[in-house]
Amino acid sequence: MTALQPAPPPPPTSRPPQAPDRSRPVRLALLLALIALVWVLTGPSVMVMIGALVVIITLHELGHYLTAKWSGMKVTEFFLGFGPRIWSFRRGETEYGLKAIPAGAYVKIIGLNNLEEIDPADEARTYRQQSYPKRMLVILAGSGMHFVICLALIFTLLVGWGAPGGRLFASADDVDPSTWEVGTVADDSAADLAGVRPGDRVLSVDGEPVVTFADLGSVVSALAGEPVEVVVERGGEELAIHTTIQAREDGSGLLGVTGTLPRERSNPIEAVPATLADFGRIMTESVKATAQLLSPSGISSFAGQVADGNGDDGDRAAAPATSEEEASRPMSVVGATRFGAQALESGVDNFLYVLIVLNAFIGLFNLIPLLPLDGGHAAIGTYERIREGRSGKRYFVDVTRLLPLTYAVVMGLVILGVSAAYLDVVNPPNIP
Repeated sequence: MTALQPAPPPPPTSRPPQAPDRSRPVRLALLLALIALVWVLTGPSVMVMIGALVVIITLHELGHYLTAKWSGMKVTEFFLGFGPRIWSFRRGETEYGLKAIPAGAYVKIIGLNNLEEIDPADEARTYRQQSYPKRMLVILAGSGMHFVICLALIFTLLVGWGAPGGRLFASADDVDPSTWEVGTVADDSAADLAGVRPGDRVLSVDGEPVVTFADLGSVVSALAGEPVEVVVERGGEELAIHTTIQAREDGSGLLGVTGTLPRERSNPIEAVPATLADFGRIMTESVKATAQLLSPSGISSFAGQVADGNGDDGDRAAAPATSEEEASRPMSVVGATRFGAQALESGVDNFLYVLIVLNAFIGLFNLIPLLPLDGGHAAIGTYERIREGRSGKRYFVDVTRLLPLTYAVVMGLVILGVSAAYLDVVNPPNIP
């Protein structure tokens, strides 16, 4: 009698471990080399601004990630960068890592719409199956992070550096213009040769009283080439100094100073309501700027600037943009990086101010109710909730019907970004 033999084990059904990707160290080396090259070619200020932009985008995605995790949704990926993987690790159900193109970050939440096929076992944890409040919390958390950054930076500036009248975004009624003082003195100017210093208050020129900085310009404009007495207040004392007003190319007089308003630092308690007031004002101004950008006149103005480029003869002076046009035109990553780097070189406070304005605009722009922006997902979720009414029966929008519009929006964003980058290179905006 033959003894029974155990059946052979079944062949393994799991995939064999994949061979390590030997190209990843090369990608990492290329990325580090690119960072080093940018550092050498542009300097540390540009690298700091690039790093700030990456952090801003990462915090945006972190808002989605944290709220999705808290809501019980399944998050499968959280990566810095795009393209081929350089390095990653897995914790639980989420893979974290770094990709080759350092152009931001992304979070992958399963089941964002009805086009994505999901394992039935995971369907209950998809974005689309969650309650309306949870979906709104997750999709709006990205812009919410930008607004939190704004609030934190406004508070920091008010407490750490101060602002005229204790407000960063003060209106004309919030600050007394007669409290102005000399901000900077141009080298070899009439003011420099006379010994005028930053912080001085100009009281009179050639016997004419000066109350506001605008008054100074009016008085000096008519005194080109004239020897004058300038009375300034310095350290509580009045000093009379003598100089000769220089002449501009148009024949008007020039003293060679800029005016600034003295800053008032707020204590942490005072800074709270001032922070909220400044936040409301920057949000209002950002809404106006976004509406102007997307209006027919704004689009027409921007298209005209792009068409003009830097002028037919390659000289920017051939087709200069007006200050109003520059203020309303969109700025690309190229322009924002240049702007932020120059602000950093003039002071950390100026750099933080730029980041406030940038976060306010990005946060609001991302709420425009069109896919693929977060505002588009919020609009879809709100429409679904309205269609459901009181029945409690879930309604799902068929996203395939929105694809033509979505493709058009994506194409529009690409054209806008490329055009803005082109304009920022050939005809960069004037940065004060």
